[in-house]
Amino acid sequence: MDLWREHGLPTAVYFALSVGLTWPMVARFTAQIVGKYNDAHNGLWVMWHTKEALLGRQPLFDLPILYYPEGATLLTHIPGPLTGFFALPFWPWGPEAAHNGAVLVSFVLTGYLMYRLARAFQLERPIAFFAGLMLLMAPMHLVGLWGHTTKVFLGAAPLALLGLHHALNPARSAWWSVVAGFGLLLALLHDSFQFILAGMGMAFFILAVFVEAWQSGRPLPVRRTLAVLANSILIAGPLFLAMAAAAFDPALDLNRNFDSFTFQPDLVEFLLPSGFSRLFGPFTARFFASHHIINGLESAVFLSWVALFLSAIALIKGPRPARLWLLFTAIWVVLSLGPSLKFLGRLTFTEYHLPIILPYAFLTALPGLDFLRTPGRFMQIGFVGLGMTAAFGLAWLAQRFPRYALAVVAAAILFLLLESWPQPWPHLGLRTVPAFYEQIAQDEEHYGVLDLPLAPSPTTAAIVYDTHYQMYQMTHHKGIAMGYLSRTYYTHPVFPCLIPELATTPDVTVNGRPVPCYRNGLYDLSRLNYRYVVWHKAQPWYEDYRPGSWGEQAAAEYIEVLFAGQAPSVEDELVRVYAVPAEVDPSQLTTAVALQENWYLLDDTPGQRLRWARSPATLTIYSPRPQRATLEIVPFHIYVPGTGTFLGDEGVLVVETENGATVTVTIHPNESVAIPLELVAGAQWVTLALQAGNFKPSDYGEADWRPLSFAIRSLNLRTTP
Repeated sequence: MDLWREHGLPTAVYFALSVGLTWPMVARFTAQIVGKYNDAHNGLWVMWHTKEALLGRQPLFDLPILYYPEGATLLTHIPGPLTGFFALPFWPWGPEAAHNGAVLVSFVLTGYLMYRLARAFQLERPIAFFAGLMLLMAPMHLVGLWGHTTKVFLGAAPLALLGLHHALNPARSAWWSVVAGFGLLLALLHDSFQFILAGMGMAFFILAVFVEAWQSGRPLPVRRTLAVLANSILIAGPLFLAMAAAAFDPALDLNRNFDSFTFQPDLVEFLLPSGFSRLFGPFTARFFASHHIINGLESAVFLSWVALFLSAIALIKGPRPARLWLLFTAIWVVLSLGPSLKFLGRLTFTEYHLPIILPYAFLTALPGLDFLRTPGRFMQIGFVGLGMTAAFGLAWLAQRFPRYALAVVAAAILFLLLESWPQPWPHLGLRTVPAFYEQIAQDEEHYGVLDLPLAPSPTTAAIVYDTHYQMYQMTHHKGIAMGYLSRTYYTHPVFPCLIPELATTPDVTVNGRPVPCYRNGLYDLSRLNYRYVVWHKAQPWYEDYRPGSWGEQAAAEYIEVLFAGQAPSVEDELVRVYAVPAEVDPSQLTTAVALQENWYLLDDTPGQRLRWARSPATLTIYSPRPQRATLEIVPFHIYVPGTGTFLGDEGVLVVETENGATVTVTIHPNESVAIPLELVAGAQWVTLALQAGNFKPSDYGEADWRPLSFAIRSLNLRTTP
């Protein structure tokens, strides 16, 4: 009976509340996935990939079927595979059930693990249940139902802190340090940012225990602390090192610090209920709109009036642990405000228009933390602290009025439910899978499929829209040209010409004229083992891809370029399918240049288009026949070490071709340099590297953090008539 009261009953109640909080997810359990944005598709795809990996069909952390045949990695992507494990029991009922089941399990575990943390601090069961409910109903948790799978599970940090608390207690077994390490591993498997938060939270309490021991004259718990560190390193260390190594890939766009200004919360958002609150949402939504405040996925940081009231009681009347938890909470609240204070939409104050710089700006300047871009996510652990602080305040009230203790707890729960209970959540239906994909699913060969359109509109990112094609991939299991990754490539590693903004670049020309490199797309598809191009027909019921849309016209243009009036090999009401020939005669190529790795367009102002390169920078040259050519480059900036300004008037550029030929030339700003090339028929790569190597402008006080080497005004391939 005690086991039921201690574990079974709270879990059952959290389950019932989770059904209500996620409504109408259960009513549409096998028909639609809860969510509003393509991020929900992304979460489902990761769950499917995890299942496939556990069945031995794919590696767990490598993604060979995205950006095929180059592949990608899950090590720098969030969400990680953890929710994929939660989804496993639900796959027999379909992908929608797998996604929704994982969300439901995530919710229940989040509440239960927070409850266990509160119980570890000797709080009574009803009080501990309230603490779990605080985290369960935290806006940063609930907002995950709009599509952010990372936010629907916040239980890793409470588990890690629970293990740490018991591990540092001499009356408990030192084996609790294993639980702390396991909590960190769960965080890594789910969201690397949550891992950082859990690690920082553990560091806070280790420091607090050491300070308390030193002040009281007790022995410092060094051995217990070392046990926690050792087990954390043994359990989570290997995965952490693998992630850190993957993060050093120069091809990945990892540094997103300056996005923090876009996503930072307004101070008012901490004090008013989120826009999805059923009771207060309409009022606060109007208030936010009138002050141009976007209360969205990354700024759901409302602290709860009930929690603030109870936290004030904890501060005045609570025991020392209550005030420690309050300090813990305050740290995360301050960090979640972002690099500078934002209040009612303003970032500068007084007649001098000065910003108020906050600790987040200094924290994210530390090595390894330059990927942070969403300050509000610090409240993922901040709400753990707030829940514990409020629980201590509630415990004091219950002890102060023992005859009405249950009524006091019930009232706190009722007020919390009223102020934060959400409106019904939106749902997404998965598009009907074309019969052609069912057909090629029976083919066990490995090859690629190119889906068109790449994007439905000029303002839609191709990798975001690509989540629809990842949903189809769950049926056909073939490689696709892109994939929605939270940390993606600077330049497409396989088909840079396919991305619309790279297809024609005015500063990269052939014989002085821009040449769209996608004209050679069929040749690229063939040599890279793509077997089919599938043109998805626009449908009236597609929200973003309807008949006559920009996406339909763009797809038609691609098909015309690739197949020049050729009839599709398969056609039905959903798709037109074109077969890619096994070989394409190089004589059909158009001479063109495609930028590949390590090129960055940093300045696109009229009259001054500069393209920076990181050494070594690569490009692909297409040639219909063997011919002599000259690569004409006009440099602008050149890195010169030791000059003080890091830029100089002369450098040495080493040019290497695929056939092994190397040319070394001296370059000067604004002076054209000519590099002779011997081209073969087909596609060949050329590498440009500055002998001086790379520098980081940030090391010289500039805002740009990326390693750079030289910048060019233009690049022209001159062919011999």
